[in-house]
Amino acid sequence: EVGYRCTCSRERTRGVVMSVGVEELRAMAEEDGKAEVACHFCDNKYVFDKDELYEMIAEVEANKE
Repeated sequence: EVGYRCTCSRERTRGVVMSVGVEELRAMAEEDGKAEVACHFCDNKYVFDKDELYEMIAEVEANKE
């Protein structure tokens, strides 16, 4: 049986946001205060606030070491 199913999730989307790098994450946090990602398949929207963006920055920097 054929069906439509999107496999997006907040955690997968978080990984995509983190992949833009520290400078871009910092710019989003300081300029917009958030990052918003919309899935083009299912229209789910994922919003990451300033605190979450700074947590991502810390995680990316910790993984560099």
